[in-house]
Amino acid sequence: MEIKNNKITILLLCLILTSTQNSTQILNITQVPKDKKDRHACRLEHHGVNSSSKSNVELLHCIAYGIFDDEKCIYVGITYQTLSRRIREHRTNCYNKKRHHYNCLIYKYIRGIEGGFDSLEFRILEKKICSLKEKSAIERHYYDIYNVNGNLKNKCVPNQSKKEYNTKHKDEINARCKEYKTKHKDEFNARRREYNTKHKDEINARRRSRYAENITEINARRRSRYAENKHLN
Repeated sequence: MEIKNNKITILLLCLILTSTQNSTQILNITQVPKDKKDRHACRLEHHGVNSSSKSNVELLHCIAYGIFDDEKCIYVGITYQTLSRRIREHRTNCYNKKRHHYNCLIYKYIRGIEGGFDSLEFRILEKKICSLKEKSAIERHYYDIYNVNGNLKNKCVPNQSKKEYNTKHKDEINARCKEYKTKHKDEFNARRREYNTKHKDEINARRRSRYAENITEINARRRSRYAENKHLN
């Protein structure tokens, strides 16, 4: 009887272990990515890309393509999907008002031309196995080729650095900053007075230090101004 009882307990333990393993597998399968980064990683893994590495050395089968309207290129892009699937996404974004990209410049342009989406031609510009970093560089390469007259309707410039953007939009950025400072002038002045009062000793110490470091140059400028204005006295 004892042997039978031992066998029964062993069988029960085995059943419990297998059930817990299956439950953990189900949880792992049904787990939904919570943030955008996790969703992007899942999408890459779906296309056979290992996203666990921190570097961009994973290789993708990418297709660089252009959208043409009467031999005029109006958009360039690059995708690791099939071109037919990317075209379906463009069509959905163009005509589905609930899509986030519905009001993008390219889709407004397509809805405004005669024939709409069906009048466009999608051309493959290049097929290449490349890394994620190279993917952006390839898209930028074709953007610079076809955007000679500024006719491309891309939402943003591919692979554009912050410095490049600031240089290109310098006047616009300065105008926005000037408008903001004018609108919040009292707030800026109040913060400045508060800071100067709170850090009075530190500010005075920095001024004395700068004066001591540049005393020779300061005296030279004083003598120069005195010599220029001596005849006025």
